[in-house]
Amino acid sequence: MSARPVAAHVLFIPSWYATRDNPVHGSFFRDQALAVAKLGVQTGVVYAELRSLRSLPRDGARELFRRRYRITEADDNAISTMRVEGWLVPQAKQLSRQLWVQQTQRLIRSYARRHGVPDVIHAHCVHNAGVAAMEAKRRFRIPFVVTEHFSGYARGLLSDALLVQAREVFTEADRLIAVSHALSQQIRRYAGGKAIEVIPNLVDTGFFSPPPERRRPRPFTFLFVGFLTDNKGVEELLRAFAAAFSADDPVRLEIGGDGVHRPVLEAVARDLGLGNRVRFLGLLSREQVRAALWRANAFVSASRVETFGVVLIEAMATGIPVIVTRCGGPEEIVAPELGRLVPVGDGEALQRAMSQMNAQCEEWHAAAPRIRDHVERNFSAGRVGERLLEVYESVIGQV
Repeated sequence: MSARPVAAHVLFIPSWYATRDNPVHGSFFRDQALAVAKLGVQTGVVYAELRSLRSLPRDGARELFRRRYRITEADDNAISTMRVEGWLVPQAKQLSRQLWVQQTQRLIRSYARRHGVPDVIHAHCVHNAGVAAMEAKRRFRIPFVVTEHFSGYARGLLSDALLVQAREVFTEADRLIAVSHALSQQIRRYAGGKAIEVIPNLVDTGFFSPPPERRRPRPFTFLFVGFLTDNKGVEELLRAFAAAFSADDPVRLEIGGDGVHRPVLEAVARDLGLGNRVRFLGLLSREQVRAALWRANAFVSASRVETFGVVLIEAMATGIPVIVTRCGGPEEIVAPELGRLVPVGDGEALQRAMSQMNAQCEEWHAAAPRIRDHVERNFSAGRVGERLLEVYESVIGQV
């Protein structure tokens, strides 16, 4: 690769991104932008932050009205980040998507006036970023790359109309990327015969590092971090934990994250008599996620469908093993020397894996350097950033 990047200017369009209320939302999009910027590429991000007014407290809605549809810009570690805040159209998903694309076009035009027309656009997820990138290609003749992350293909969450739109975007994209081989197979039927490259998400191994002090072996602490939705299988995790360990066992479970299922899950924990053996941490900042990983001895997840699993590589970067279901992306991350894979929905297998990991705690503690080394070799910012730059360079001048 040349010392001077061919792709001198890349604009990222994420389909979701960090907000004031959720500063870690879409953190893996930002991590990719930072990785590319560190390779000497001019990098920008544009994001239309459109929200439901019902989701905001009265003061928040009043503040949003004050800022409505005003373009703002911030410098994020030398990445120009432009966004516009507004609200979705109530009870009208299609109109809301169209509004999102329109506002993103505004941002692209404003960004180009201030910073120049980018050489390539990198859209993350077809809906809605890929649609916006396709429109920008037609208007400004900017080539675009799409990375798909969405688990909705496997979960049947996309309507026929959205699948038709996905096919259109994939057909017009100059390069297609999926974050796992499992996801690449799921979207292949919509790709029009185009090649799909698999480039994983990355982890900031400088931030997600081993703890500054030796982990305590007892109580052995399992950690889960994620949205508390049905897809994450947290109720199954709670039941497996209750079956695996008694109140006298020095084993704990921490659950980080928030979501619509949290009250139900807290009630399940009470009904199972888990008491202070299970702790719900709530929504965590990036620093709080790292602190929780430093406290933990293992990460555990019972998800039904995952296209990748960024939190898995974050956990392993700190030196802990993982237990996760065979739900798509994790099979490409977790080898036997890094943790355990169990079938989706198999509570007994999950229970056995947790019991065995607790019993083998000393062996897993000794494996910490090997686990971290695997992440550094395969998922570091430098490694993934170089692969992305090769993709960008391949599409420059194609339009």
